Amino acid sequence: MVKNITAKGVIYGNDTLFTCKPNRNGLFELARKHGRVAGTRPQDLKNKVYAESLDEAWKLLKTEKFYIVLTGQVFGIHRKSLRSADSVDVEFNTETRSACVTI
Repeated sequence: MVKNITAKGVIYGNDTLFTCKPNRNGLFELARKHGRVAGTRPQDLKNKVYAESLDEAWKLLKTEKFYIVLTGQVFGIHRKSLRSADSVDVEFNTETRSACVTI
């Protein structure tokens, strides 16, 4: 069972931990990477997909057809970050596994 999905990033030069949080409707947001409407960006409303749980979001993310929407905050400034499966850290209820692969 997935407990948390995070990634490190930067907002205005400040190191930030981006986390996967539910939206106002309690759903986790993903964006289509493949199969989106021609000429649209992944973050466009047409390309958004919603998951009811972190487990469902992780399953979709692992297909590599989606980005997950993570949020970060520094000094009251909120930013979103679209991340693929290979650039997030996934914490399970029993342990943390990094989805990043080092070659």
